[in-house]
Amino acid sequence: MVFVVDPAGKGTATLNPLKINWGTSALYALYDNLIEVGLDGKYYPALASSWEMSEDTLTWIFYLKEGVKFHDGSEFNADIVKWFIEEMRKSPSDYMVQSIKSVTAEDHYTVTFHMEYPDPNLLYNLSSVFMKIPSKEAIEKYGDDFGIKYAVGTGPFMFDKWIMDDRVILKKNPDFKWGTELSENKGPAKIDRLVIREMAEEVTVFMELKSGGVDITEGVPDIYLEKIKEDKNIDVVEIPGSRLYYLAMNTQIEPYTDIKVRKAICLAINQEEIVEHVFMNVGKPAHTYLVDQLEESKVPEEYKISFNLDKAKELMAEAGWKDTDGDGILEKDGDKFVANLWIENTSVFRKVAEVVQEQLHKLGVDAKITQYDSITFSDKLKKGEQELLIRLYGWDNADILEWYFNSERMGYPNVAMWKDEKSDELMDKAMTKAATWEERVKYFTDYHEYLLAQFPWAPIYLPPVNFGIRKEVIMPPVINSKRLTGPPILDIDIE
Repeated sequence: MVFVVDPAGKGTATLNPLKINWGTSALYALYDNLIEVGLDGKYYPALASSWEMSEDTLTWIFYLKEGVKFHDGSEFNADIVKWFIEEMRKSPSDYMVQSIKSVTAEDHYTVTFHMEYPDPNLLYNLSSVFMKIPSKEAIEKYGDDFGIKYAVGTGPFMFDKWIMDDRVILKKNPDFKWGTELSENKGPAKIDRLVIREMAEEVTVFMELKSGGVDITEGVPDIYLEKIKEDKNIDVVEIPGSRLYYLAMNTQIEPYTDIKVRKAICLAINQEEIVEHVFMNVGKPAHTYLVDQLEESKVPEEYKISFNLDKAKELMAEAGWKDTDGDGILEKDGDKFVANLWIENTSVFRKVAEVVQEQLHKLGVDAKITQYDSITFSDKLKKGEQELLIRLYGWDNADILEWYFNSERMGYPNVAMWKDEKSDELMDKAMTKAATWEERVKYFTDYHEYLLAQFPWAPIYLPPVNFGIRKEVIMPPVINSKRLTGPPILDIDIE
């Protein structure tokens, strides 16, 4: 089966869960988590068969499934979990385990987490793509080649080959038999080979799906959605989205150190126009930094960022920017407002950038678009060389704010280069001080509101997830998972 990832969500530098900054579809088929989360928001046993929490919430005991093997034949057990949590402390996603003080392997299949403080988000973290568990033996054997030439997990598919920025080729794990409640089939998978492809151009995705060159596409190109719906050989399946497009500014360089300039740029972005002209009214405009199904996204209207060109122009004038020669471009101290706008070289980002470029021009900003491949883009972000950029993220938890605005992660993932003492204080409170879920929501809402009032990003767009599926593909009657290459892949077959 050939599966195409969303063109806007492609690009990863490694298949090692301990090193990733960006989750990719292949990881869901290669590796397993201790716990899975369904679209219903409930948590389901995966590598852990059950768990319990102490009354004071400072001790969690996980009972592990027996008989689970990694693709290299090594055993999954409590010692592996203990090792994995320690390795996570060295990973880019170390914050996910910072609440765990220590881990004890009680016996071969029982492990205890001793908490530094109550963590209402622990189960979510354990179910995330960043906490998929690799083989300890393979990590130690292959070193830096793990994740590039080798990838060894416990998942229903095994690594065969990876052509970076093109495709990952996986083969069925014939020994897999520990599927979750999120699939009817517990293993092995029904399909023998899974090819996960990346395609930069929407027209290529459309033509390949129409011709049968691919079986499933994630993120049906909006411009072709109606044509695909009219095709009797293709079904379109929609699941709730968890992605958000945004424009970020480097807040450490002039003129973006000025909050009036940042606010003006945010107010110059007409989200509704982008949804209409780029995405054909599929999806919704974004007005905050979180996907709108989250409780923490429900902020008062005064914090929501919406188009207001007149106010934007007023703010630029207050900041000292004026068009003195009548050419439509603002100036200050003899310098024109010329901005470098970076994007990844896909047709989706290119179309969004062209509309944003036009919108900024109406404000008096001359934005020059530069395109990079995904690897080069990430490398340049890590160096903090950006000025303006358009990207997206995919995450349905408010802790994404910590990921993108933590001052200890400047460059990437903190692409806005945001460094602010009060922001860090609110972040720390949200991440570490909540004893209950209600407290966590309150603290993250406070943090979210503060960030919105500082305007480091302009939110743009909330896309749904539309899958284009060829009629030859036999789908399960019910899908209760965020990723088709996760638990549902066990139930998918081809005629």
